[in-house]
Amino acid sequence: MQVTQDLIQAQVERTERARSAILAGKFLVTRTSPQQWTVKNGDKLPYVVSLKPSQSDFVGNDWTCTCMDFQQRGPLILCKHIEGVRLLEAAQNQIPPLTEKENHMNDSNPSNEGSLADRLSRILWELRQPLDMSRVKRRQAPGMGSVPYLEGYDVIDRANSIFGFTWSFDLIGEPVIVRWQKKVLIWNQQEKRKVPSLDANGNVQVEEVGLVYITGKVTVDLDGKL
Repeated sequence: MQVTQDLIQAQVERTERARSAILAGKFLVTRTSPQQWTVKNGDKLPYVVSLKPSQSDFVGNDWTCTCMDFQQRGPLILCKHIEGVRLLEAAQNQIPPLTEKENHMNDSNPSNEGSLADRLSRILWELRQPLDMSRVKRRQAPGMGSVPYLEGYDVIDRANSIFGFTWSFDLIGEPVIVRWQKKVLIWNQQEKRKVPSLDANGNVQVEEVGLVYITGKVTVDLDGKL
């Protein structure tokens, strides 16, 4: 009995960690195939979460994750990365049907009518729509190449249409682009740590990363008060 209670408590803790990470915006979950996702937690390398039909008649599905926690305690205990995928997939299954989606697309402004669940479902659906690529611009970066970016007022305008906000954005200074090369790290099972990835010639592999710093002013109108 104590073992069962310990397993339940351990699972509850991981589920809560996943829920907290999602609410804090720390989890970046990307579906890479119908039954596979990557979960990136902050600056850490992404873990791969997979789902396959169970070979057992008593369990519905088999979840796996490449993280150390699951390798050590799975499959009896599902890690927070698997729980994060499960929570997000459960939320996506609550989106409105196709006919309702089409009605949403024909609406110019979000409706404040209906239940809170309906409004949340619509917001979730809106956030999942593909980005309007006409809003994506590119700016020359130091050296070779360019970086994509979004104008602040485009982001604010989209947020206004989704959430019903009345925000405005004013650019104060020119965007500053910073680029650098970062070592590609991989998990070494033998050393139990992340090590630099090497190419066929033994050279350390790097990837180009960058940041765009934008200084601006956001104004929020709340019932006529700025």
